[in-house]
Amino acid sequence: TDLALMGGKIMLAKDCMKKINDLNGLLLLYSSLGDKAGMAELAELANKEGKTNISFICYFLLHDFDKCISTLQSAKRGAEAALFAKTYCPSKITSAVQTWKEEASQTSKAVSEAIIDPTEFPEIFPDVVAALSLEPALIERDSKERPANQYTHWA
Repeated sequence: TDLALMGGKIMLAKDCMKKINDLNGLLLLYSSLGDKAGMAELAELANKEGKTNISFICYFLLHDFDKCISTLQSAKRGAEAALFAKTYCPSKITSAVQTWKEEASQTSKAVSEAIIDPTEFPEIFPDVVAALSLEPALIERDSKERPANQYTHWA
């Protein structure tokens, strides 16, 4: 792999990484190349192999936030899934919080009962109402492809 990369033989390096199952290397390669199809394929492969960190990063870079949440939840990371939903897809907060509560109830009923849904308490979480109203516009904005040389205009 290293020799192929040093020689500028990207496709050979990719084939080598696939053969030796170098998921970290493939993540670096696909993200560097902006290879969405490769990234999606890697996300699925990483999911099957239980490499949730890699699959999560792939889904995040692909802006597939629903799969980010489900990846976190399948890894029993309910709290992180709920916070991710609050930040990136507020319309999913209620279901993410419910999953978190169910997960927490396995260990502590008191903790589970202390977890609240921000959409039910807008006086405590006023930003959630604004986030919910802005979410469709952000989805529309993020769905547009942009050339790399335009990055500074959108970042």
